[in-house]
Amino acid sequence: MTALPFSLGPGQAGALLGRESEFAMLEELLEQIPERGGSLCLEGSAGLGKTSLIDWAGQAAEARGFAVWRAEGTLSEQDIPLAALGQLLTPVREMIARLPPEMRAGLDVALGFETAAPARIDKVRDAFGELLRRVDGPVLLMVDDLQWLDAESAQVLTSSLVAARIPGVGLLAARRPQPSAVRPLMPVGLWRVRRLRPLGGVLSRALVRRVSPAVSAPVLASLVTAAAGNPLALVELPAALSEAELSGSALSADAVPLSPRLERLHSEQILQLPAAARQVLLLAALDDGHTDLTADLGEEERAGLIVAEEHGLIRTDARKGAIRFRHPLIGPTVLRLSTSSARRAAHVVLAQRHKTHEDRYAWHLAAGAIGPDEDVAALLESAADRALRRGRPDLAIQSYLLAAQLSTALDGRARRLTYAASVGAGSLGTMQQASRLLAQARQVHPAVLATVPAATVAAQVLMSTTGELANAQRVLTPAIASALHQMTGRAPDPMTGPMTDRAGIRAETSVAPLRSVNRDELGEALHHLLNLCLYACDERTWATFHTVVAGVDLSEFPDLQLRIDALADPVRTALRALPRLDAALAGLDEHTDANRIGRLAMAAFYLDRVDEVRALLLQQANDAQSGGPVGPGILALSLLSIQCIKTGHWAEADRLARAGLVLCEQSGHLLYTAPFEFSIAMLAAGRGDSDTVARTCSHLLGWALPRGIRIAQVYAAHAQTMLFLGAGDFDRAYREITSVCPPGTFAPHLAWAIWMSLDLVEAAVLSHHPKEAAAHVDAMHGHDLGALSSRCALSMAGATAIAATAFDRDLFEAALAVPDAGRWPFDLARIELRYGQGLRRARFASEARRHLEEALATFERLGADGWAEQARTELLATSPAKTAPASERTGTLTPQERVVAHLAATGLANKAIANRLQISPRTVGAHLRNIFGKLDVRTRAALTDALADVPSGAPAEVLGVTLPDEPAAASAAVADVLRHPTRQRTQPRRDAPALPGATRAVDGVRAP
Repeated sequence: MTALPFSLGPGQAGALLGRESEFAMLEELLEQIPERGGSLCLEGSAGLGKTSLIDWAGQAAEARGFAVWRAEGTLSEQDIPLAALGQLLTPVREMIARLPPEMRAGLDVALGFETAAPARIDKVRDAFGELLRRVDGPVLLMVDDLQWLDAESAQVLTSSLVAARIPGVGLLAARRPQPSAVRPLMPVGLWRVRRLRPLGGVLSRALVRRVSPAVSAPVLASLVTAAAGNPLALVELPAALSEAELSGSALSADAVPLSPRLERLHSEQILQLPAAARQVLLLAALDDGHTDLTADLGEEERAGLIVAEEHGLIRTDARKGAIRFRHPLIGPTVLRLSTSSARRAAHVVLAQRHKTHEDRYAWHLAAGAIGPDEDVAALLESAADRALRRGRPDLAIQSYLLAAQLSTALDGRARRLTYAASVGAGSLGTMQQASRLLAQARQVHPAVLATVPAATVAAQVLMSTTGELANAQRVLTPAIASALHQMTGRAPDPMTGPMTDRAGIRAETSVAPLRSVNRDELGEALHHLLNLCLYACDERTWATFHTVVAGVDLSEFPDLQLRIDALADPVRTALRALPRLDAALAGLDEHTDANRIGRLAMAAFYLDRVDEVRALLLQQANDAQSGGPVGPGILALSLLSIQCIKTGHWAEADRLARAGLVLCEQSGHLLYTAPFEFSIAMLAAGRGDSDTVARTCSHLLGWALPRGIRIAQVYAAHAQTMLFLGAGDFDRAYREITSVCPPGTFAPHLAWAIWMSLDLVEAAVLSHHPKEAAAHVDAMHGHDLGALSSRCALSMAGATAIAATAFDRDLFEAALAVPDAGRWPFDLARIELRYGQGLRRARFASEARRHLEEALATFERLGADGWAEQARTELLATSPAKTAPASERTGTLTPQERVVAHLAATGLANKAIANRLQISPRTVGAHLRNIFGKLDVRTRAALTDALADVPSGAPAEVLGVTLPDEPAAASAAVADVLRHPTRQRTQPRRDAPALPGATRAVDGVRAP
């Protein structure tokens, strides 16, 4: 019996992950027992949850008024007749005493009260059946570890219950699978058998995180692999690790700890094998099926392997001669039962068998080494490099760490620890582990911090975990300058002076290098320095970057050159990078390094080509949530979320952003929460949720600005601009956006201004800054912004139409005709809205309605409430009036006057009415003068009374909604019209285009 280390009450079925169907079967069994009896056997390997399930069923049965009798098969009592039956009968000894003497005698033997010769089985069976019939109420018999039941008890249970199906009596059992050579005690064909399966990857990871929330991604992956879906192992393995081990790097097979309960699962069977057979199993446990271990075996070894196979421990691949364990925990158990000297000797044997395989040869030599060995360390370093090229950063870290342990020189040890830290920070995103390894490297050799790899890791850790960009730059820039000095002989620039780490330790660039500079390491550092500049969004930081790269031959770093052109100042340089970017994106596939995919996807961001690598980014996001590399997954989620905002898949954008926030919080990547908070604020702005916008932006700015993360200011300004535009507060929208993006120019190194260009022009026009709007449109044309992407083309054409000094239908039609404009439904709907406004003012009411209805349909689909209200208001103003004869004292109000009158009656000022109706305050004043004249009033208070005096038989019906006579009701009706236009009218809809790429959903990251 191997119950999980937590109990479940009758109402806690959901607490046992992945067993919903089994719980349903148990519920069904309990339902049917009172009427017609029933039986069920749960079959599965040790640790799959059989005992937890039947324990739950027992509690649920007792809660329903069942009598529950329990027994458990054991190896020690397997040969004792009726031992299990005695366990079942112990609680009901008083009932046995009331049976007739001839029946009681057999059961007394089962209970051990009589030592005479055992009664005949048929007599015991009849007595047991009679006893069950005398029980008042339903009975559930529960037998755990049925495979070890004594044969006599099994015969009684089979004949009296399983075959007879006594109403009111049920049998629930659990057993392990039996070797094919072993005849089952209770024939399977007589009762229902439910075979439990191991948990899948998603549930396995969820269970480990439930018991150990702080587990690192590499260790999580190692534990999930080792447990192979076994719930007991998934719970017990993390508990056997220390806190440092849980947050460390991936575990090797011989480092997976086993709790005493896990060891007991298979140790008894392993210890029963001959010593020679156990030695072969030890080789198999260390080799993982890569070698023919069955060749040249002696007779005793072969006999032992046959026994091991019969007991379900192993299976032999006859074609390859490889020995494979039937459960991943068997191998670790074999290792735990062996001595360290035996394991080292086995590794040496395996190394000789793997001489033609460089990596395995190096690993086995290292595991068999007794002390430092530089030759083996060099072999491991080469193996780590190959692992990186194959996209296995976890394996590379293990190889670097082992190489560091075997290094004979301090500088070699420090260098290899730094390499492991670099892979942890760059490829896996495990910042805590990277920081710890870097600290170890510095303890071994203090000068290591001046090297490019160490400085890169230190900068990554500072950026990701603390957001301290200035300190990160002070660490990284001098190391790069020193490396360039070694490579080119150029003296370091004063701007890149000496660095100081967070502990205040000054590391001069003049420190003698530990080794020659590697070009790939230099490129990696420059990529990270570019990332730092993108977050700092500061001219001084960018100036330092350009000073550094001035001494670099960028032709040797084509991806870096591409990213600089596409990200540093894309308004001026991205156009020339487009052919290279398109070619680079086309060359990516699932075998490409994850960091390269992420970097090129970043380059595609402002040029609106992220969807071209959507499938690869989704895979990275899913991998991160499955315990894979965290850093690439976070970047993928941020790019996908923002891209979904642009393409009108707002619900998906919200899911991705929140999944990214969770991943950042779990892994400690605080800096990278900023893009996700922007996504959440931007979506809230689009939907008019001012509270969420204010709260999110306040949190973002409060954390980011003191750390020099100035891109956060741009994020917040953009989200607040969209909120105010949607709310019709155009003055505030203009002030907000121009605080970060001055009109009429595109500031160098503010790539985000590309996205905000349409917003700026719209805010300028609607807040009565036509000259500024025109200047920005000129700047857009001057930089040929429309050539960058279809979205940029739509923004430029729409901005041109909106900013025109006179309404020009051709300009709007040209904007709507931009190829691929439908990919950007929100921007397109905004242009339709402004087009409809212009048409309404030009008195083309029917055409205006068509475009306004298109815009409204999109806004409603997205949930952009403020924008939808603007469209409804415009539709209200364009509606044909059905007017009745005016009263003698009122005149006839036009539909537009009717709306203005009711809005004025609610207390809105002229400017607020103008913003709501997208007309000038002067126009509102003109309407009010006409209204006052027609209604013969002089004040707004009198206006309210006059509206109440409009004859009830002469209301104006607008959009199918009759405006009532009472002022309060009239105001409510206007508000209702503004919220819900044309309820009976069928609106044309423009749905967002389907998202390209993968459609697999993993752990909350759902592809639509």
